[in-house]
Amino acid sequence: PTPPSSRESSIAARDDEGLPEGWERVQTDDGRTYYFHRVMRVSRWEPPSEELAARVAERVKASQSAVDEAVQRRKQQREQEQREQEREAEEKEQASAVVERRVREWSTGRDVVGMLQGIQTILPDLPSPPAVTPRSSLAEVKRAYHATARRLHPDRLPPNAPLEHRMLAERAFSALSSAYDKFRDAHTASV
Repeated sequence: PTPPSSRESSIAARDDEGLPEGWERVQTDDGRTYYFHRVMRVSRWEPPSEELAARVAERVKASQSAVDEAVQRRKQQREQEQREQEREAEEKEQASAVVERRVREWSTGRDVVGMLQGIQTILPDLPSPPAVTPRSSLAEVKRAYHATARRLHPDRLPPNAPLEHRMLAERAFSALSSAYDKFRDAHTASV
């Protein structure tokens, strides 16, 4: 028969002397005795034999060893992630001034059309947007803007892109979006 659940037994009546480590002798409400291992949650009606106690002790040791290894791996992983974040923050700080200068040079004195025409000066690996000129219609500028914005959007960049490239794309996206909003507002107000 299976030993009763802990609700059916009274753990108050214990006499664990002579039992292997981790084992408890538990008296049920009806007076019967069963044996329970605190860590492995193994229960039985007969006292644990030396062989069983050794097997359970081995399992406890193996389980604890696995937990310790997992904890150690997670600590190392966290430390690695923290070092990576610190390295990226330092890289970001170093690249920030360069990125700001390049974006400022690219965007200063230009409207959205000029920015679209010169996008490859700041990001040479970006495919050419549809051609626009100062005489282009709002629809043509909109099409070119959306095509370029899709390629620049931070969520669309490859995760393995270099940090400086990601930063340039993010800042260029922001500057281009702002310029397009001004262009759109100016053209819709005049219509």
